[in-house]
Amino acid sequence: MLNAKDDKVASLIEPNLMVGGFKAAIAECDRHPNAVVINTAGRGLHSFLPNSAAPFDALRAAKRVLDLEWEDREDFELELEPILGAIRWARAHIDEEQKTVVINCAQGKSRSGTLATAFLMFSRDLGCDEALGLVRDRRPLVQPNTGFMKQLRQLEGAIRQAGRDHACDAEEGEAKPGV
Repeated sequence: MLNAKDDKVASLIEPNLMVGGFKAAIAECDRHPNAVVINTAGRGLHSFLPNSAAPFDALRAAKRVLDLEWEDREDFELELEPILGAIRWARAHIDEEQKTVVINCAQGKSRSGTLATAFLMFSRDLGCDEALGLVRDRRPLVQPNTGFMKQLRQLEGAIRQAGRDHACDAEEGEAKPGV
């Protein structure tokens, strides 16, 4: 399964936001020196894919990776603050620095699909199922595990509200130069 035919290609979800497996994240960063990565598999990725350690360690040394230590298990608990922190990290890189953000996990299927869905819930004020539909339109193999989907639905209101608050803060910042 880790050798999916598109494992070297990240799918563009929206301008400057991509989703893919670990190989896609490495390839995108090699092609674009300003690309950064949210690795939803964290350093745990390297325990079952040892060859991924060196390229990710190089990206970490260059401060181009945010690791989330998520396990792709239905009973793994997703917490709101790390989700929002990752989304805000991505937004800052996209909005302020015009960088491309690649969200990855091992296959670009469950963990990365979950965060990409949360990102669209936040940035576009979408419901969980609608956001997942948009992600799947661009990357059909995305399939968050059932536990992740249940938790995203439970966190939907908080994620969407945080996105609305972020949008209001951004508008106020535009209206007040220097803020």
